[in-house]
Parts: sequence; C-alpha cells; structure tokens
Amino acid sequence: MAKKAKEKASEIIATHYPQPLSDEQIREIETVRRWIEAGVPSDKEAIIAAQTKEETARFEELVLSILRDEVFLLNDPASRLGSE
Repeated sequence: MAKKAKEKASEIIATHYPQPLSDEQIREIETVRRWIEAGVPSDKEAIIAAQTKEETARFEELVLSILRDEVFLLNDPASRLGSE
C-alpha cells in the first residue's frame, strides 16, 4: 500500500511540477499528504481545553466572588435591610 501511495504521489508531482523534485521535497510532500489524510491532527483541542479551564478558574475567582458577595447577597430576601 505504501508503494502504491508513493507511486501515486510521484505521478501527481510529475504532472504538476515540470522540473524534477529532490528526495527531500518528495518526502515533505508525502508527509503533508499523510497529515491531510489523517484529518489534519493537531494539539489545538488540548490547547483550547487548557485555555478554557484557565478562563473558567479566573472567572470563578474574580467574577463569581463579586457576584456572591454583592449581587446574590442583595437579592437574598433574608439579608435585605428591614426584613425580619
């Protein structure tokens, strides 16, 4: 199977590139082809998950603490001035 893929890559390259490519260029093209066939995997999902976790922690620390101390307290009927 790898041999067929290499032959097909060589055929496509020969069609689109009039001058011969070096072995290094062919290897690079083959690497990109395999990367595309694999669905273009990357670490992007892991990076986004880590950023989301950091942003959530920051939100909980900064914003929720203010809401808890100010807004929720003011909207609690038991904590209003003049209530019994």
